[in-house]
Amino acid sequence: MMTVLHRENIHQIKQETLDEIIKSCNQDVRQTLHSLNLWAIEGETNPNAAKMINKSVNNNPFELCRVSFSDDLRQKSLSDKLDIFFYDYQLMPLLIQENYLQCAPTLSNSDNHKQKVTDLEQLSLLAKAAESMCIGDVCSQMIYSRNDSWSLLPYQGIFSTVAPCSYVRGHLRGMVNFSSFFGQRSRTNKNERLLNEIEKHICLKIASANKQQFNLDYLSYIAKIFIQPLQKLQQQGVEQCIALLDEYYLNRDDFQTIMELNTWGKTGKNPYDQLDTQTKSSLTRIYNKTAHRTPYAVIDMKKLKKSKGNLDEDDGEESDGDEEDKENEEEGDLEQDAMIKMAKKRAAKPAAKKPKGK
Repeated sequence: MMTVLHRENIHQIKQETLDEIIKSCNQDVRQTLHSLNLWAIEGETNPNAAKMINKSVNNNPFELCRVSFSDDLRQKSLSDKLDIFFYDYQLMPLLIQENYLQCAPTLSNSDNHKQKVTDLEQLSLLAKAAESMCIGDVCSQMIYSRNDSWSLLPYQGIFSTVAPCSYVRGHLRGMVNFSSFFGQRSRTNKNERLLNEIEKHICLKIASANKQQFNLDYLSYIAKIFIQPLQKLQQQGVEQCIALLDEYYLNRDDFQTIMELNTWGKTGKNPYDQLDTQTKSSLTRIYNKTAHRTPYAVIDMKKLKKSKGNLDEDDGEESDGDEEDKENEEEGDLEQDAMIKMAKKRAAKPAAKKPKGK
């Protein structure tokens, strides 16, 4: 940067001021050149003018999350800490919640001397951070509820971002991970939709108040009843399993969904996946060969389209006949009306005979 300034004949910037500009630009070369260009145009010589040109280049939520846990933010004001929250007040609390356990907190005294905390102190700080984030969630629910209490947004920023980072501020071990909330929320919506579908199919056999009651009181026991014949008898238990599915008005896809819903956690194993390939193939083959009871009507779309096409043709023919009948009726009505004189059709003149040639 000093070489660039010398070649551009800019000598009014001191070394200390240049260091402040570079630090404010987060050591980014292009941003530093842009700031120096602004400095040269303004012609400022004030050492504090670097703060006027300070432009935050940390407009990356992952980098802002790392800065929130660093010691550099310890001496900043509450307003500066809240600016990180207001960069994206929906995403930043999720990033803080996802990564606060990876932070190794340190204590700092008046001499800026860092001191590591014990395991018990670290556990206590993590508990305080978690409790603060819980209060932030309560504020978030009040904000996005029907009351629309948007005046609580700064308090949510304090409890969900500023306070947790203040408790565990130190060194962030590893990279900043993206929030797993979105993936888990998508999976929850999928499971709720599948559970609702199964509950509607089986409602003719089992009466439950709602899908939550069905999930807690019936689903685990039904899964054991369906999978036990295949686990004990393997291929010989396929017909018994199919008979149970027909009795409860379920199909093979519902059976696999029930097994998936009863698999808990990442380490949980799906009992259906543990069956041998021959048993699963036999189940699919025998199930497709036989007819089954369903609580809904199965519609063949190909036949439906063909039948609709035939109906449209018949309707077209009938409509043509109806139009002809209507025209004939209208003509008859006009002839019978005494107030209307129908124009007489002129007789066609006979064609003139051509003279015969001599």
